Amino acid sequence: MKLSTEQKAIIEHITRPLGDGERAVQGGHLVNVPAVAGSGKSLVIVEFGRRAGQADILFLAQSRNVVDRARGTLPSNVTARTVYEMAVRHVRLTHKDKLKTPAVLGGIPRQQIKARFPHVTSVEIERALGILTRFYQTKGSFPEPMHLPDPDPQHPDWRNHEMDRKQAVSVARDIWFSQASRDPESLPLTFDAIIKLWTLSTAETVTIDKIDRRITLSPLGKHDIVILEEAQDSSEALLDFIARQRVSIITFGDPFQALRPGNLAIQQLRHPLHQRADTIFMGESYRFGPAVAGVLNALTHKAGSQHKNRITGLGTSSLHGAEQRFTWLEKGLHYTHIADQPASLFLAALEATRWDKRIAWVDGISSYPVQLLLDLARLGAPPKQNAMHQQPPPIQTPWVRQCASLDAAHQYASQRNDALGMSLCNLVANHLTPTLPDIIQGWISDDHQRQQAMLKHWSAPPARDITLTTVIRAKGHEFPRVMIDPDLAPPHLFQQWAIKGSWRRAIHRLYTALSRTQFAAAVPDVVLAHLDAHQWPRVANPSEDTFDDLKDNPHPHFGIHRHTLLEMTPAHRDKRCLMAPAKKTATTASGHTSTRERLEANAKALEGTSVEELRQQLPMSRARRNRLHQQ
Repeated sequence: MKLSTEQKAIIEHITRPLGDGERAVQGGHLVNVPAVAGSGKSLVIVEFGRRAGQADILFLAQSRNVVDRARGTLPSNVTARTVYEMAVRHVRLTHKDKLKTPAVLGGIPRQQIKARFPHVTSVEIERALGILTRFYQTKGSFPEPMHLPDPDPQHPDWRNHEMDRKQAVSVARDIWFSQASRDPESLPLTFDAIIKLWTLSTAETVTIDKIDRRITLSPLGKHDIVILEEAQDSSEALLDFIARQRVSIITFGDPFQALRPGNLAIQQLRHPLHQRADTIFMGESYRFGPAVAGVLNALTHKAGSQHKNRITGLGTSSLHGAEQRFTWLEKGLHYTHIADQPASLFLAALEATRWDKRIAWVDGISSYPVQLLLDLARLGAPPKQNAMHQQPPPIQTPWVRQCASLDAAHQYASQRNDALGMSLCNLVANHLTPTLPDIIQGWISDDHQRQQAMLKHWSAPPARDITLTTVIRAKGHEFPRVMIDPDLAPPHLFQQWAIKGSWRRAIHRLYTALSRTQFAAAVPDVVLAHLDAHQWPRVANPSEDTFDDLKDNPHPHFGIHRHTLLEMTPAHRDKRCLMAPAKKTATTASGHTSTRERLEANAKALEGTSVEELRQQLPMSRARRNRLHQQ
């Protein structure tokens, strides 16, 4: 396996022998690797796993897509799991009576909390759940005042009153202790609560009912080394938990791909675990070329990086304005459209439908809120002229079913601070026609047919012109041609070079989307105009002839069909049809047949032999042999 100098240095560092003093202090290697997009992290992990063939390695990541991708490449001594998969495997053994059913809730139903704690008001429940949301992500064994949301000095509320704060913390503790209880009748565990419970666990003895055996269960199993990918998206609770383990720890992350709200120190890889570790930076990207790397360097500089040349692009790529997508479509070249919000993605799908283009969706359309969009379209669409007396299709989303009109649905979503619901209401209102529900239903039907076709013939998937995805789902992957949606480049980011700290996450999303590019990218014109206005140096594009006949070349580690797998729903990826193993020919005798034939041959040879003669042929025991020898 050919490695760069940068990659070799990392592998040699994490495979070097540790002194007794280092091992006694930290339990193993402790390495932090900040790495830019496309720097070959996967290659480093694969080669490290191969060299450490005797070690039991755990690969942890936040994203299921990242883990699915890793499972097809890592050596057999490396186990790849999401953080939630690792947590739920452990908690299903420690809380087996409580988690007998496979369903895990995304949130605790308010009715169950009210039934268990009748004295608590609905307002206090909402406050307590806000405290728990913060508690799940941070350190601590139970909710404390430090988990309270920060008060707003401009608008004083309950957080400024001591009695209200104490009551909210008390209710949050009651809810958490009930969740953590192993009593089947206690409050249910949610996704975040399961991960929190795992991070607080220690080794304990449990009984495995299937084999009726007691075993010592460790939170990390028997793994010697933990590799944490997407470290910038980790919670404080997870990093504190990993830091307590007596194992080697290697973290990979990119501070500029932190897409969700969280601890700023962790997102910038400055947690105490990172500060104690040996830090090795990977700044060379083999995914894209200098043209794309130059824009990414500008974005990181706007987001606070002190280095204007943080990324070195060693690939080949070109950078264009937004109109380039029409050139790709005219030439029949497939591209991937990346947006921030689902509403923007659905708008792009409407445009593609008007152009009569074939659409695919990363993770399948069922992974997006398309049912909510369809229900809103059915709620607001006027009846067709030829269907005045037909019964309209039922609305499946409960809260939409309660609304009398699209305006009422928008008002209801606004009252709940439901940004997704409001954005989809606005999308439907702006593009409302009698045929809009049919268009959306057509997307669902087309994707269903595509999923079934990929299940049967996944090596020859149906053709598509445009693949749609959000930046969250695109993270961890790369695509030959990328179109950046305008919602990833809001105008307020480009009014001046310096930006507010609260706007950095928007820059991170644009950076993450653009860094998915392999060969060509089309970005909103406002981005290029902003760079030119501030005289940021831009690298000229290679010749267009280099890209016109570009094929989706097989990836050196992930195979030629990686995009097919990405466009399948997560539930379908493991069900895809593989070639059935060849049956044994009739001339090949099975083990049972050979054994039977041998026994029958021996029995025929011993026909007519008396019992005494057979007894004499038996092997002599050691005691009898000793007696005969003494005589």
